[in-house]
Amino acid sequence: KRLCDGIGARLVLFDIGYPRAFTAAIEGLARDVGAEYDPAGRDVLARALAGRSIYLPDDGHWTPEGNDDVAAELARSVAQLGGPTGSQERP
Repeated sequence: KRLCDGIGARLVLFDIGYPRAFTAAIEGLARDVGAEYDPAGRDVLARALAGRSIYLPDDGHWTPEGNDDVAAELARSVAQLGGPTGSQERP
């Protein structure tokens, strides 16, 4: 976090969506270190639980559709943060 702050960057911890204990730990760690938290994986997991083909069968990796969904969620988050480097210009 100090390195990010030193260069004017934001530290964002990305949630991959499972297992639940890992999700809770990532969210808590983000809060503890003052980083931002991105629930993209959790949001995509909800789509899988609703029946979408997000994960490969018998495997925890994303399908092409799952990768596209995660990428779209991360792009949305980056846009909300003000772009890839945030709202500050780099030195």
